Amino acid sequence: MRIFRLPVGVLVAVLLTWFWSAPISAQRLSAAGNPLELVRLNRVVVEAEVVSSLDKIYLGLGGRRHLKAGTGMLFLMPAMAWQQFCMRGMLIPIDIIWIATDRVVGWHSNLSPQDQGTFTSPGPVNYVLEVPAGFVAQAGIRIGDRVQIGP
Repeated sequence: MRIFRLPVGVLVAVLLTWFWSAPISAQRLSAAGNPLELVRLNRVVVEAEVVSSLDKIYLGLGGRRHLKAGTGMLFLMPAMAWQQFCMRGMLIPIDIIWIATDRVVGWHSNLSPQDQGTFTSPGPVNYVLEVPAGFVAQAGIRIGDRVQIGP
């Protein structure tokens, strides 16, 4: 039987290359397979599922039967623009928070699954956060509140 021996320097180099190229921490995912990110509004933290593809933006929270307190869905919109959302396929009441860069610019509160029509942002936004109905009032959210996405 022949034993192959690597010089220690080569072995160390291979191990260091593997160690430094491996991800330090795995991205956490929701039950629906969406990445999870912390969103801070003022001093309140929401654990949000993040969606950015057009099909996931279209689906949103449609069909979901629950949305726990302290959670939500963050939509990364393709452009800073006026955005329109509706309650199509919704089974739960929500608040919609409109965010431009890092500031709250408006919201629609206590939207029911039975609400018809379209809800439009008050100006161009690049993020939309959907949270359980009543969140805006409970958290004391105000126009101009700072928003931080990520750690």
